Amino acid sequence: MIIINKISALTFFKSTEVHQGYDELYLLLPPIFQPLMDYFEDIYVGRRRPNGRATPKCLVELWNIYQGTLDDSMRTNNLAESWHRRFSSVVQFQHPSLWIFIQSLKKGEENYIHCQMVKANAGNTTLQKKKYLDYSKRLKNLLLSPQTTLLIDKLKELRSVCNCIAFLFLTMSDIEQRMIFEFLPNEILIECFTYLNAFDLFYSFDELNSRLNNLIRNVRLCINFEYVNKTLFDKFCAKMVIDTNIQNQIHSIEILNDDQCFQCNLFLSSFPPNKFPNLQRFIWTPPLLSHDEYSIEYQNSYLNQSEENIHLIIKQSDLPLSQLRALATSNIAPFISNIHQNSIIKNLKISTFHLKDSECLCNNVPMLKYLHIKFMNRVYVQIPNIFSNHQHRFHLKQLIIDQFTDTFANFEMFVKQTPNLKSLTFISHNNDDINIIDANRWEYLIVSSIPKLDTFNLKCSYYESAPDFWKEQHHWCFEYIEEDHLISFYTIPYICDTYQIEFNFTNSSSNLVNTFANVKKLTLKYERLVENSKYYFTNVTSLTLSRVHFDTLLTTERVQYLKMMINLFNLKHLDMPDNKKADASCLLEIFKQTPQLSSISIDPDWLQEILNNKGIFEYLTKMIKNFNFIEYKARIDSSFQIKNFCKIFPNIEHLQCRIHDTENVFVIIDNLPKLSTLKIKHESKFEPEETFLEFKNEASKRDIPYYISFYNLTETHFWYGSRLGHDWFVTQLFIWIGNKRTLD
Repeated sequence: MIIINKISALTFFKSTEVHQGYDELYLLLPPIFQPLMDYFEDIYVGRRRPNGRATPKCLVELWNIYQGTLDDSMRTNNLAESWHRRFSSVVQFQHPSLWIFIQSLKKGEENYIHCQMVKANAGNTTLQKKKYLDYSKRLKNLLLSPQTTLLIDKLKELRSVCNCIAFLFLTMSDIEQRMIFEFLPNEILIECFTYLNAFDLFYSFDELNSRLNNLIRNVRLCINFEYVNKTLFDKFCAKMVIDTNIQNQIHSIEILNDDQCFQCNLFLSSFPPNKFPNLQRFIWTPPLLSHDEYSIEYQNSYLNQSEENIHLIIKQSDLPLSQLRALATSNIAPFISNIHQNSIIKNLKISTFHLKDSECLCNNVPMLKYLHIKFMNRVYVQIPNIFSNHQHRFHLKQLIIDQFTDTFANFEMFVKQTPNLKSLTFISHNNDDINIIDANRWEYLIVSSIPKLDTFNLKCSYYESAPDFWKEQHHWCFEYIEEDHLISFYTIPYICDTYQIEFNFTNSSSNLVNTFANVKKLTLKYERLVENSKYYFTNVTSLTLSRVHFDTLLTTERVQYLKMMINLFNLKHLDMPDNKKADASCLLEIFKQTPQLSSISIDPDWLQEILNNKGIFEYLTKMIKNFNFIEYKARIDSSFQIKNFCKIFPNIEHLQCRIHDTENVFVIIDNLPKLSTLKIKHESKFEPEETFLEFKNEASKRDIPYYISFYNLTETHFWYGSRLGHDWFVTQLFIWIGNKRTLD
């Protein structure tokens, strides 16, 4: 109810911001409220069309009270309702005749106006009650000094907010703490809890008091393995064994990268997905081993001699496909046979998809509303019209294709089976099918096959001249950039969260200040840092700075251009390859603009050099919690004395590096008190079984779980073997440990 009540808050938005506020609220609400939101959009906001929004039945200017609130005007029709109530008491029955109506007006209104005039002449004025005056004052202050972001965005960053609350608790008395937190109503607390990871939620609030203890046992729990502390993980799993009712609360399990697969395998070895009766979302993006022959027995080590990636190991029979509403998988083929027509999956993400799988998907997932395809690949064989039977139709409302490499004719065949599609995102890079940028075919496809389409996001590139349509059809809000011979087309705003500036564009249809609000990961060359650039990135959280030519340096002038192109305040990760000759003072100037930076990828040899700068030394030792050296050839135990490195950076929580001596693995573990995850890459001519034998014995004694994989480089690169004259083994080791400091 808290979320749905936010619809009424749209009346206090500026009339020019109502549409944006409605769109953000629409994305937040669950599907059950979609009929209500559709009704509200038709009547009060106006349906979105390719050339803007339709005119609503009730214009925004009629129900918006933003300006009226600032002018201290009436915000409600209470005065009219008061008159009707008073007049009804005079008439005393419904549907009076015209004569009685006129007599009542004379009798009732004449007496009322006379009494009001007598009171006014006597100096008796009617004052508004203090509580209403205070309410109007607070409301006016909120409108004059609004928050920079919506509460929706604030809740998404609740983890950092909770850290701030925890800090305040340490500095306040018990009474002040209760005033701040315990006086919040249950509805607010429950809504906040839904944004927290289950591990953090139970660690923070379990057994704190009876009220919070009951609340956290009546909310949906999300299991997310990103940056999970091993100690919290063990405590939560132990609690689930004791209190099996917690398993009924598990609503979502998410695995976002390879490293999390190892952690998830440990979790699923004790708690397979079919043990969670209310599980509705199972999301994974890394590789998956899903054959029935794989078992899920708990192991302290996983040894894989052929694969470098960590796989999620799960039996198909353990996956509760009949109860899932959201599913993400690398390939739908292994699961199609187990998905039946009674499936209630509405949200599906697939890494690799072929058109030949469409009919099977349509038949087995009839309630599918949201489909997100990462790669829609071409099949180089003759594909008949698999949708000849019109019964095979999707009820999709939203379709996203991150990379399309098939033919446009096949795409047309697929889209014609989605007549209810309202949102389409289509991305294609360097596809050799010229029809992809044929404006006439796109226009015909949209008008004839998907007439309900409200949102159309397109990004594609081609190495020939661009049709005039993409440059001139501005009512579709298209943008194009010519970079040498490459021409890019995309709708505004730019839809992808990654962007790479390879060239200085020579032509653009408009200024690019507000175009790239969705970009989170940016790759930028020094040579592209120029004066008066049209680019501006407001929300970048990960930045890679590199150079085209080896002699190009990061200068003070280029740093100033960088600050004009990017809002560095939101930056959390910085990657700086090939920057050994960069001026340390220029790097420090960047650090001063990045108060949220906590992760850095850097050459350890260069890090050793720039630590001589006092400002950089103080910043890195205080702010950085995640170091990534693994992409560079330098070994950390060659660039630093390991104990000295650990002494300089005691706050490291996540470390990725190369080492020469395997004995230094436990030196790192023993001397970094906050370390949670450690990823090691080791290269040697000796067999990994021999090299890591001592490590395995020590890890077994300490009961430390790990994953180790290796491959023989000379078998995959024959020229490497002929050059060396012997085998060369590359080993990767992933270790997940708990803090050595007590969390209790």
